[in-house]
Parts: sequence; C-alpha cells; structure tokens
Amino acid sequence: MKLTFLGTGEACDPNRLNTSLLLETGSDYHLLDCGFTVPHAFFGHCHDPEQLKTLWISHFHGDHFFGVPLLLLRLWEMGRQGPLHIIMGVPAEEKIRTALELAYPNFQERLQFPVHFTQLTPGEKFNYQDLHYMSAGTIHSQPSFALKIKNEKKSFYYSGDGRATREGEELMQGCDLIVHEAFTLEDRLESHGSIASCLSLQIKSACNTMALVHLARETREEEKELAKILSENKDILLPTDGEQLIL
Repeated sequence: MKLTFLGTGEACDPNRLNTSLLLETGSDYHLLDCGFTVPHAFFGHCHDPEQLKTLWISHFHGDHFFGVPLLLLRLWEMGRQGPLHIIMGVPAEEKIRTALELAYPNFQERLQFPVHFTQLTPGEKFNYQDLHYMSAGTIHSQPSFALKIKNEKKSFYYSGDGRATREGEELMQGCDLIVHEAFTLEDRLESHGSIASCLSLQIKSACNTMALVHLARETREEEKELAKILSENKDILLPTDGEQLIL
C-alpha cells in the first residue's frame, strides 16, 4: 500500500488543501474524501481515468465532498468507462446527485460510466478485490464515519472528522497506520479531535505510526508546542500536502 496525503488542512486553511488521502494498491487508486480543493491535486497524480476504483466520503461537509462533481466531470472528460464505487456511512446517492446537478446542470445524464453507491454501516464490510473496508461512527456535528482498510498484509485507519468512539478505538487496534484529525491541541470541542486525545489513542491502539491532519489554523500557529510534541513522540507524524508513505 502506498498512501499520498493529497491534502492535510481543514476547511478554511489558505495554505493547505482539504484533508484527503490517496491509496494506491498496485495500479488501482482509492480516494478518501474529496473536498473543494482536492480534485486538482488528485489529477496531478492520476492520468489514467480508469485507475480510480473507490471513493470514500466520511461525511457531508463541503470540505469532504464538494469536490465530487468536478471529479466526476474530469473522469468523464478523460473518457472513463469503468464503474466507480462511492462508499459512505449513510445513504449518499441523493446528496451526490444533487451536488452534481447544482454544479453542472443536466450533466449526470451524459455520464458514460456507472456510479455505484454503497452504504457501509458499522459492523458490515465492503470488499473490493483484496481490500476490506470497515467503518465506525465518530463524534461530530453531523453523522460522520471513520474507515479501516486492510488486506492480508497491512491495515490503516482514517478518522475523517470527529472524536473517536469506543467502536472506532476497537477498529484501530493493531493498525499499521492511523490518520486522525487533530483540530486543537487539547480537548475543547465536542465535535473534533485534539492532539492530546490522539496521543492517547496511539498508545491504546498499539499502532506503530499516527499521522495528524486537519489541524485548525490556530493550532498550526503553536509552532513551539507542536515541535515539542513531535520531538517527544517519534511515532507521531505531521504530514504536509503531497507527502507519501509506504505501508
């Protein structure tokens, strides 16, 4: 598995793209979240319209799904023919089609490739070839879901937005990598994670490596405190846009 952090920022960060991950398994691509600023970054990596096989949407805030209309438009423009699987913790089709109609009226009737919508509820599995997808709810301001992807050799967990639930903590056990949002330094928002809570989760999960994303702009300005945390916790990463990891 090869993971690219297409974006690592929160919704309004002027210096970073919206948080989004690109997973490569062989020649197949799998995209996790697709906010306002993500499609251009994605197509900077993807030049074959057939490579993208699945799209996971953690929740319906704009910085996590408003890039989908442009993603579909560009894939169509590039001549895609194969199906795309869009996976979400709640029914997704109506909202995706509404966003597409608002962005490009009457366009969806012209799509030449099928789009399959799958609701992945906690406790269920979605399988794509040798990949297994499992989800858990998070504590956020609207329904939001974390995702674990695994194959026979490796596994990783992506939080989306929100604090981890007990089910999420169980899902991240033993993962090779946890990618978790850490909006603030300390716990002060009910609907967002923090660096402090992530440090605790990393210990509980027995995970080798944790990458922190979706930091608030004000949190990133605490440079001395961040540097201290990273120097004391060598298994904690603060990735930049475009950074890659091999699992």
